[in-house]
Amino acid sequence: MYNAKSLEILRSIVYPSASMISLLKLICLADAAALAYGAAIYAEVKLPDGISSCSLVTAKCRLVKDNIPLNEAQGVLLATKIFLIVQSALLPFLSCVRFCYDSIIATC
Repeated sequence: MYNAKSLEILRSIVYPSASMISLLKLICLADAAALAYGAAIYAEVKLPDGISSCSLVTAKCRLVKDNIPLNEAQGVLLATKIFLIVQSALLPFLSCVRFCYDSIIATC
């Protein structure tokens, strides 16, 4: 990149060639460890050639000094909060939303 003449970074979560924006899917991920928890939201859209494209929409993390079960629950809460913000912007286009996390304790 040092000698690069130009650099293009696409900020759109939907490719210009995507024909059916109504098939937008959100994938919400949450995870935690002993010192942190975080959440990320990806958007998946089907392209005309049948291939799916997945792009990061947003992500957040927090550094904490709590126990892992509490951090897992906080990660799921953070994923829910940022999902509600993203949903308000993309609601007319959403066809599916998936929440994924690996914690049993957070579902209790």
